[in-house]
Amino acid sequence: MKAGMKKKSALVWLILVLATLVSFFLAGPTEQTAPVSKWPGSIIILIAFIKVRLVMSYFMELHTSPRAWRVTFDLWMIVVCITLIYFYAFHGSKL
Repeated sequence: MKAGMKKKSALVWLILVLATLVSFFLAGPTEQTAPVSKWPGSIIILIAFIKVRLVMSYFMELHTSPRAWRVTFDLWMIVVCITLIYFYAFHGSKL
């Protein structure tokens, strides 16, 4: 592995770890009796999709694939992320 790629992989890994920690702290305590805002959960879902994008791009080398694959993957990610956040935020208690 080239030195530049190793450095970039380490940076992406660090970003993934930090994103995981942010998600952990956004989740908050588990014993809550008061109504909970939907914002932290929605942000956690968004962070999860950002993490998937980073893993696919840098560790599964999607960034070196043809443009059509990257665009298709990005569009799929956007649609699924928006759909999950929508159902979580507006229909979460009904599912």
